[in-house]
Amino acid sequence: MHIQLEIEAKQIDEKPRVHAFVTVRNMTNTEIRFEKYRLGLESALRPPTNNFFEVRAGDRQVKYKGMMMKRGKPKHEDFIILKPGEESARGRFDLSEAYHWGDPNSEFTIWYDGVASSAPVKFRMK
Repeated sequence: MHIQLEIEAKQIDEKPRVHAFVTVRNMTNTEIRFEKYRLGLESALRPPTNNFFEVRAGDRQVKYKGMMMKRGKPKHEDFIILKPGEESARGRFDLSEAYHWGDPNSEFTIWYDGVASSAPVKFRMK
């Protein structure tokens, strides 16, 4: 499995706007399955329903202030299945209000850790 994380970040009216795009690609020879909410596939761009990201501003951890949704036992329709051989799914999250961003001039580093871990991505607010 390969996880790719892309970030779009800017300030609008002195408020951070941070959108994360996560692509999960199945590069194995077996199918993989995971709950849709872990990739933001339940609806259009929206805040995460759990803390799926590790965010740092320099050496300071950026605290998560978003929703921590409790869920019941998942049903069959709550899962996505990726077939072997590079089938992929792309999810998106609006992280703007989900974290205490602090100084928008900081250099941020973010990792996705919802299905599997991504490589870290560095960014600044534009």
